[in-house]
Amino acid sequence: MLLNRLVDQLHQKLPNASDRSVACLAMLICDRDPELLCLSDKQSFLCLLEESQLKMQSLDDQHAAVSHELEELASTEPCEFQPKHVWTLIRAIKVQSQFVDLLTGARVS
Repeated sequence: MLLNRLVDQLHQKLPNASDRSVACLAMLICDRDPELLCLSDKQSFLCLLEESQLKMQSLDDQHAAVSHELEELASTEPCEFQPKHVWTLIRAIKVQSQFVDLLTGARVS
């Protein structure tokens, strides 16, 4: 029942948010506050919501940037491959790892 209350509060606070966004925010908030104590403290809820929104936006931005870099890398010829391209691949792996950590409940740094 607490999860239902959380989702209701998220919908009230963010009426134009997609169901996917609400679900992601609920997951992030549950990860930070498993007992959902924030539901009884408006200030705590708002802080967790803001923090979760920033985390989601940060990961979305990182993912978009790395996706763009990978598209550029994929368009190069194999003979043009340079050491800097290895760093592009390493960044892509790190961002994907952060998404997996997010989905599995591990801490995202």
